[in-house]
Amino acid sequence: AGALTVYFLQNAGFSFKLGQLMYLIAMLVAAIVGALYSLLLSFSAIKLKADQTIGGTALNMLAPALSLFIINVFFHQNRLEMPQGNTVAWFIIHNETGMGFLDAFFDKMYISTYILIALFVILSILLYKTKFGLNLRACGEHPQAADSVGINVYKMRYLGTTISGALGGLGGYVYIATISAGSAEGTVAGMGFLALAIMIFGNWKPLGIALG
Repeated sequence: AGALTVYFLQNAGFSFKLGQLMYLIAMLVAAIVGALYSLLLSFSAIKLKADQTIGGTALNMLAPALSLFIINVFFHQNRLEMPQGNTVAWFIIHNETGMGFLDAFFDKMYISTYILIALFVILSILLYKTKFGLNLRACGEHPQAADSVGINVYKMRYLGTTISGALGGLGGYVYIATISAGSAEGTVAGMGFLALAIMIFGNWKPLGIALG
């Protein structure tokens, strides 16, 4: 979705000077589409009581196939390329500080790097330091106990899955923009499973995941 957004915006006449705005719009669209796609998993696992592992695997296989189908049928390509240039030219921030090692943090960087770091910190605080986070984790780990104290388990599970889908969509497009130079071919080369492994070895804790 993010790659399609960039494709259409460039064809609509977005100039090079609006590259960062285009990147932000593409990330937002990718997150929204990811959230909407995750509702299929929510509906099957929560409403229909289907096995979430099987449902998730099926949707995980469907997503790249659907992406390739759209690219082939509507754009007659095997991989969707940016009409003009690539993300390195359009999205990288050049901001030399002249202070040596600081250039490693501020020069030749993508704005998505700072956004995702901020999101990681904000969501870590939200999940582990707020009542909402406690309720959300309770609905996943001990739904009967959460229900007994008046928490709407169905609502919280839908919300958790939707947030997860949004982050998945955002992460998928950031991979396309930063690793694939803007070329979308329906796969992220196993990075999603790598992220899952880091989460498991990090023991589902923010610090462990950050160090992973």
